[in-house]
Amino acid sequence: MNVLGRNLLAKLCQQFKESFSVVERCAFHTTAAIKTQHTKGPYRYVPILIPVEEVGHNPLKGLKCHRTGGRGPDGRIWNHRRAGGKFDRKLRIVDNMRTDFGGETIVEKVIYIRYDPLRSAKIAAVAGGSRKRFIVATENMQPGDIITTSCDVKEESGVKLKEGDSRPLAVIPSNTMVHNIELQVGKGGIIARAAGSYARVSKQLLNECVLKMPSGKEIVVSNKCMASVGQVSNADHNTIDIGSPNKLRWLGIRPRSGFYVAPQDAQKNNKKNKFLRKKKSYLISQEPEQYVRFTY
Repeated sequence: MNVLGRNLLAKLCQQFKESFSVVERCAFHTTAAIKTQHTKGPYRYVPILIPVEEVGHNPLKGLKCHRTGGRGPDGRIWNHRRAGGKFDRKLRIVDNMRTDFGGETIVEKVIYIRYDPLRSAKIAAVAGGSRKRFIVATENMQPGDIITTSCDVKEESGVKLKEGDSRPLAVIPSNTMVHNIELQVGKGGIIARAAGSYARVSKQLLNECVLKMPSGKEIVVSNKCMASVGQVSNADHNTIDIGSPNKLRWLGIRPRSGFYVAPQDAQKNNKKNKFLRKKKSYLISQEPEQYVRFTY
């Protein structure tokens, strides 16, 4: 994206982002919340925001997610091997801002758990009071479970927490698996949101908390950052066997063979492009003559 496209998106952010609610802010950071309009200018498609009425009134409604084929607003390919697909995917807005917003503990009930076509983990629809939202489901979460959310840092550290409960890291006991972890206070969960991912609370410092990842690396964040208890659902996502290239086409992944690409790309990828790249071959009779040097 050149300077013109970046300036256009920056103006849209400044104009609309401040007036959005929590659910609408989640929708703004997704590609499906930005429609495209055909123009005749330097950009073939200009991004425009989805009207507020389509998002704010029914947060559980699936939004249309247009397939771009990996092309950006200028019509050029930005992401390779993105084409095809046998079914229409709709976006479900997942709220990663697990905060209480009023200083009181939020009690919510899990309505149902469903598959999300745009992410590897499953999502759960929860409702409490006058609000409904989607959250990332945990491994052992079932419909009918009651989950709580509280931002009280002074809460007793010995409170028993269930899967799906969200608390600051200062309250969560050590050696507990957590997911949907914030890096900055009030910015929403960023770490451990994919299928089967988690982190363990290693130890508590003065104003910080040490988290240990499954890879062995440790990260240090503020103990006021929110985190949800439990491991993300669909832990067997990486063990699923695709089986055939037709299934990849169904999922929207286009094959790219080394035999049918440009010769320079085939050489970079160490592919044997026998159809496009021709090697020079000499017969025995066509070998260049070797000069003989006589010495007397």
